[in-house]
Amino acid sequence: MNVKTTSIAILMGLSFCNAVSAQETETGDSPVQITTQNYNDVVNIEGLQKKPEYPGGMQVFYADLMAKFKVPKIPEEGTYRIYISFIVEKDGSLTDIKVLKDTGYGLGDEAVRSLKKMKKKWIPGEQNGKVVRTSFALPIAVNISN
Repeated sequence: MNVKTTSIAILMGLSFCNAVSAQETETGDSPVQITTQNYNDVVNIEGLQKKPEYPGGMQVFYADLMAKFKVPKIPEEGTYRIYISFIVEKDGSLTDIKVLKDTGYGLGDEAVRSLKKMKKKWIPGEQNGKVVRTSFALPIAVNISN
């Protein structure tokens, strides 16, 4: 009897957002750092003073996502990688969920659907004592084997 098994590996990735710019003076002095962050802007998780957290930690997040994820029929064995991005809003909800890279078979659509079905809200990130919107990129690997 051939039984097809699947496993899903989820790794946290980071996306990039620039919150600080440099400006050089006309006299050629060293650059002056000017903070240009508006707290409604989306910021990168890297460099945040307090990073967003999923209640219970990332292992619970992975388990919750896998519980919602329904692997579509995939005819061939292998590892299929998709990349998803989303924003953790100031209230902890996820918005702007997008597929950045999809290997097909409906995996990207299923990842988006699964993330939208998750009910727990994140604890949002903070910068300079203010709650901020935070951008994430999330690679998901789906392993199909007999």
